[in-house]
Amino acid sequence: MTGPLARRVVTHIPLARLWDEHVFLLHARARTLYEDDAAEQLRDARLAVAELGEPLRWLPAGQARAFWAHEAAPRLVPPGTPLRPGAEYGYTASLWLAEDARPVLLLEVRT
Repeated sequence: MTGPLARRVVTHIPLARLWDEHVFLLHARARTLYEDDAAEQLRDARLAVAELGEPLRWLPAGQARAFWAHEAAPRLVPPGTPLRPGAEYGYTASLWLAEDARPVLLLEVRT
């Protein structure tokens, strides 16, 4: 059974808030992350991917490291900088925090 937010899609980036299939989360964007910083945060954080027109995608813990290593890290772009030459898309990373909750590492797709 799916919750009331299961079909909600990302309508703008950067995101203003996070949600899962059931509720809006209390997390707030704390800071931008760069490659070394993001890889370190991945140990304790949940990983989510935001892409325009798609539902917010939460990666299971068992897939998060592989996704980071093979997909996201090679395409990580600091905010405000252009995509690498020839790149169709890239990711910006940010850390989201909430009191008494596991942190979230959010990857936002840039095209």
